[in-house]
Amino acid sequence: MAKDKADKKIGKSAADHGFKYGINDLAKRLDTDPQLARGRLRRAEIAKSDKGVYGWRTDKDLDSVVKQLQAPKPKSEKAEAKPAPKPDKAPKAEKKASRAEATA
Repeated sequence: MAKDKADKKIGKSAADHGFKYGINDLAKRLDTDPQLARGRLRRAEIAKSDKGVYGWRTDKDLDSVVKQLQAPKPKSEKAEAKPAPKPDKAPKAEKKASRAEATA
């Protein structure tokens, strides 16, 4: 017997776990959508609480996360060291002609 999607339990909010501030509060402070705020938290490698949700108990904690997400990202070494551009390829007609000369 398969459960209907409606019967599935949807994840609990931060308020259900005793947090005063959650993703929606963070999204408002960042002036963005809650889904985008979650993505930014993941990319910044900010861990969820022990209860498995993003939540903060104090305004100060939430502000520190906002500052982390708004801080300019340091450029990585990979971004600074760009590979050299590849040389232009010769047209196929020239390649065939050079092969024909080499075999003749």
